[in-house]
Amino acid sequence: MSCVRHRPDLAATAVYRPLQWVVAARCGIAVPRSLVTNDPAAVQRFAAQSRTGVVVKPLTANLLYEDNTYKMGWTRKLSTDDLVDLRGVNATAHLVQDWVDKAYEVIDLPLSVEKALRAIMNELGLVYGAFDLSISNNDGSEVFWFLEINPGGQYGFLEGSTGIPVTDSLVRFLTGGVVT
Repeated sequence: MSCVRHRPDLAATAVYRPLQWVVAARCGIAVPRSLVTNDPAAVQRFAAQSRTGVVVKPLTANLLYEDNTYKMGWTRKLSTDDLVDLRGVNATAHLVQDWVDKAYEVIDLPLSVEKALRAIMNELGLVYGAFDLSISNNDGSEVFWFLEINPGGQYGFLEGSTGIPVTDSLVRFLTGGVVT
């Protein structure tokens, strides 16, 4: 039986979101306006220029060790109160990005988007990745926004709600079988 080779080193590198954005933009997918900084004033200026609000999210994997325990770091939309009190931002780099609204649904992707996603996977050296995309309507045309790719991303919630056999397809792919 032939198997697909997974490179954990490439997957570890691919979780770094600024790298993902550069690759996604190069492959033709729109990336929300983003800022990496530890300057509270820069965060406030960035947020003031946003039409949709801003989020803060981890730069890479979202597992944090704090207070002698592991915690998850999640993407969170910053409120007006948050932007007034940015204590702690200067302690380390923060990733701030324009808010892009999203809902979970399964759609057929345009061929150009599918090709761009395959190019991202190829450039990052990944054999699996869970893409987080959003679609907005910009003056009558759809814009596909790249939010991130997770090289070990969860999909069970989508598989359960849509009936799409993701697990079965991954097993067949990884063991050299035919994927539908």
